[in-house]
Amino acid sequence: MNKDIDRRVVNQTPDIGDYTKSTYSPHGGLCVGVANVEGHFWVTNTKFPNNPTVKFSRGEWEAFIKGAKDGEFDFDLI
Repeated sequence: MNKDIDRRVVNQTPDIGDYTKSTYSPHGGLCVGVANVEGHFWVTNTKFPNNPTVKFSRGEWEAFIKGAKDGEFDFDLI
């Protein structure tokens, strides 16, 4: 695994109550949660809160959000 990516996958995470999940997420816990803690953005699968999470810097997160808003991740899901 790439060392830059490897350093972002961590076992110590914010409390599950610190994560925000989309109102578009279906019931049953199939959700991606995001927490903003001290300028870093943590991403987790809220159905499995004890699994490792991924931490992004503010710049990385801003680039991802801009790409999502521009449709860069609108993959054909059907």
